Amino acid sequence: MKHPKDITFDIEADGYLHDATKIHCISISLNGLEPVCYTDINKAITILKQGDTLIGHNIILYDLPLLDRLHDFHFAEKVILYDTLTLAKIVWPDIFNKDSSLNNLPKKYWGRYSLRSFGYRLNMHKGEMADFETYSPEMGEYCNQDVRVTNKLYLMLREVGISPRAAALEMGFAELASEMEMHGIHFDIDAALALYSELLKEKGKLLEVVESLVPPKIEELRTPKYWLDEETEVQYSKKGDAPIPVRKYLTRGPNKVRITPFNPLSRQQVAAYLISQGWKPKNTTVTGKPKVDEGTLKSIRGIKGTKELASLYRLSKMMGMLAEGKEAWLKLVRSNRIHPHLNTIGTVSGRTSCVRPNLQQVPSARLPYGKECRQLFTASPDMCLIGADASSLEVRCFAHYMSKFDSSEFAGEVVSGDIHQFNADLMKCDRQTAKNTFFALIYGASYKKIASMLGIKQAVARELTETLFEERPAMRSLINSIKRAASTRGYLLGLDGRKLIPRSIHSSVNLLIQAAGSCVSKQAAVNFHDVSVRMGWWLAGTRLVGFIHDEVLIETTEEMAPTIKRGIVGSFVKTTRDFKLRCPMNGESK
Repeated sequence: MKHPKDITFDIEADGYLHDATKIHCISISLNGLEPVCYTDINKAITILKQGDTLIGHNIILYDLPLLDRLHDFHFAEKVILYDTLTLAKIVWPDIFNKDSSLNNLPKKYWGRYSLRSFGYRLNMHKGEMADFETYSPEMGEYCNQDVRVTNKLYLMLREVGISPRAAALEMGFAELASEMEMHGIHFDIDAALALYSELLKEKGKLLEVVESLVPPKIEELRTPKYWLDEETEVQYSKKGDAPIPVRKYLTRGPNKVRITPFNPLSRQQVAAYLISQGWKPKNTTVTGKPKVDEGTLKSIRGIKGTKELASLYRLSKMMGMLAEGKEAWLKLVRSNRIHPHLNTIGTVSGRTSCVRPNLQQVPSARLPYGKECRQLFTASPDMCLIGADASSLEVRCFAHYMSKFDSSEFAGEVVSGDIHQFNADLMKCDRQTAKNTFFALIYGASYKKIASMLGIKQAVARELTETLFEERPAMRSLINSIKRAASTRGYLLGLDGRKLIPRSIHSSVNLLIQAAGSCVSKQAAVNFHDVSVRMGWWLAGTRLVGFIHDEVLIETTEEMAPTIKRGIVGSFVKTTRDFKLRCPMNGESK
């Protein structure tokens, strides 16, 4: 067989990445030709090993790690990976808007990047397949069709063109995310069970308090409790239960009564209680009902029980994450490890999202029981965990872009001191107010929104904002420049050259800064992995085990910890050269 340059492939197995026990077949297309389906997995693997480029849809986070887990498959270091799922997300970040104009795409697939969705878009419908337990010829054809769709999508992506810098970053980070998922993070099951028991007790105490807020609802029903034969004093549940001759002599008993206790976990019942106490809802749900959540309850003053109700809602959410929900930590732990799946491009800005479970929702250590929740995710025995992130990430990203308008004056202040105190001195206000105002402007907040956030009058918010703009005219110039580009071109160029599609003009600044921060954090993680392999830290057991928002989690030995901390900080510093940043990056580890 002639040595193939490009190999497009797809696999069918009997389950998800961590559950599958058997790969049924592998469909392979050589250099874009008609695919062939192999049930001899070893033969298919032999062919895969001959490729220069491996092409597939979600192969980095599913096909390749599953082949590794079940068949110990490893591709050569020189092999190029081309994951059409990852690259499609770079090219079409606004795919939902495009989908709304397609007549052949069912609405449930709008905005989705699955191969089935692209099958509709490319007029190459995948077909249906329900049984993945055993191989069948139908499964083989289903697998072949996946490869046909992937080949067509691959050609389309090549024609559209992708920023090489963005592609390299996202493909490298996706490989790293796959390693993190397979390795997982250690989870303290005993501590989790103890915490759940404690939360149950606390919930019981809160329920006792809040259930007494509203008396039970008593309703008289139309149905009688019984029918009475006064002569014999026999009671019948239904009139029809009595002998026919007796029925006309029966006396109707009192009506049944339905007693419904107050349910504090029913948002509708809680809203009714609050309204009865004089509360006037400000926000509503998508269905038009009053919005009742922890934040709403915390903001209400002068109504009995709101503090306890807020605590109850927080506890219920926490218990769902810990043990009761569909993706509860205790339901997903395997051999004392949890393997969260990282969606490497989970938002329009390129930031990640996380599922099974969503570790980005672990409560803050500042919240009640938040510290206890975070301590459940720990290091393996005889190892330690290191957390690291960029120093003042968003401020430094903003300073990078602003340097074109102020000759890096703002960037110099950022790296040499406390920029928020600098701004506070300029604005003649306290540091926290200056910091909040600065970020509010980055996030595209209006004067009204800033006033609401800071608890000040709108006129004061306007004055603070105008003062900051007057003292830093380059800041206004940058913001206007970004909004103008978003308005005229319809897109912005990210730090790595990818197109960013703003959902609105006022959110364009935030999009650019968030995207830049994402690039820096992902690149730092890739940098650290590369140096870890090169320096032998990886062979010594050092692993990246988490990427939560823009924070990196590393597992290593106590002995190596000081070296690893210097290594990850250096990886953030290196992003300055990687992206030619005009405001130097730095990192922090703990």
